[in-house]
This record gives sequence, structure tokens and C-alpha cells, in this order.
Amino acid sequence: MRTNIQAAQTRAGDKLGEAFKKITKPLLDSLNAIENELIQTKIRSSQDMLNFPIKINNKLLAVANTVESADTRPTKQSYEVFNELAALADACIARLKPVVTKELPAINKFIAENKLGELSGE
Repeated sequence: MRTNIQAAQTRAGDKLGEAFKKITKPLLDSLNAIENELIQTKIRSSQDMLNFPIKINNKLLAVANTVESADTRPTKQSYEVFNELAALADACIARLKPVVTKELPAINKFIAENKLGELSGE
């Protein structure tokens, strides 16, 4: 979605660019907030993991690696940690739908009025 917005912003050019930035800012801010809860976006190299805290996706990967490393069924604790992390991820993803349904129609209206092509909620 961010890529689609950036492409539409490029099509808007200088004339409509500032108005388009203003109308897309709430959506992009919300998307960034949700993404930053799920993924550590500041990591640029393997050493950066030492400087920035890991997020939900890395924690889920760690649980998966732990479970995969054993020749037995997952432990009760593995299930508990997975369920806790999955609930956190589901809560972040659930916050995405209202943001998109609230913000995207106004953006699409602006885009349609200015013949910039339509955005999708994907």
C-alpha cells in the first residue's frame, strides 16, 4: 500500500504533491506504527540487532526455530509463548482494517478527482 501511495504521489507531481502528502499522512503514520510493532524496521545489518529491540516477527521466528530444533513435540511453554505472540500479532493486524477502511476512501476520492489512478487496500 505504501508503494502504491508513493507511486500516486509521483504521478501527482509538484502541483498536487503537498495536498496529496497531507491527505495520506494519517494513513502512512498508522501503517508505520503498526509495522513498527510487528517488525524492527531500523535494522540495516546483522549488527543492528544488538542496538534495537526485536519485535513480534523475530520472536515468532525464535519460537519456530526452537520447536524445529527438537525431535519431540513442542513443549507447553512453546505453545504458551506462541499463543501470546500470535495474539499480539493478531491485534496489530486487526488494527489495520479500520485504518484502511477509514483513510483509504478519502485518499481514493482525491486520487480519482485528480485522475491519478486508484489505490487498493492490499
